[in-house]
Amino acid sequence: MHKKKNKPPKYITQKKKKKKKKKKKKKKQTPKKITKKKKKKKKKKKKMVSGIKTNEEVLSVYKQLKNDRKLKGLIIKINDKTELEVEKTFEKKDFNYDDFIAGFPNDDSRFGVIDFNYTTKDGRPQEKILFILWSPINAKPLKKMKYSTSVNAIVDGLGAIALTIQADSVSDITRESLEQKVSDKFH
Repeated sequence: MHKKKNKPPKYITQKKKKKKKKKKKKKKQTPKKITKKKKKKKKKKKKMVSGIKTNEEVLSVYKQLKNDRKLKGLIIKINDKTELEVEKTFEKKDFNYDDFIAGFPNDDSRFGVIDFNYTTKDGRPQEKILFILWSPINAKPLKKMKYSTSVNAIVDGLGAIALTIQADSVSDITRESLEQKVSDKFH
């Protein structure tokens, strides 16, 4: 006697055929198309969200603040060509915190970086590099938007930023206010 072979139902064999067709379609994609897609992705990674480009001048001045400790602070602006530009630097020798605060205009946005010294609650002296997004109430909305959309990419590009602070008035960046924000974050 012959045994009957158990055949799978038709709907199962049809599913297998559909899967095979999908695999063949994927294989037909040429390598040229794949490389073009990768190139497009790489180009997108280089650009910041707002299209602002960092330049070597900003990075070299920031290295003087971070590594060499020659500078105590700097103020950065976005120029008309949508590039970052160092507007003011503050040397460590004759640094005055009030001059740093006065460097932020009342009617325009800016970025500020400061090597901030403070004392912890238990009396230990500490230093942290703070990034300040200065966006006053009187600034133009388009400028505010341009600065705020660039913050994360610029902070990532600079590196070693301990804390980012958004300020719209002088009271947000007074020495006492910054000490409070830093101690809340780290202690």
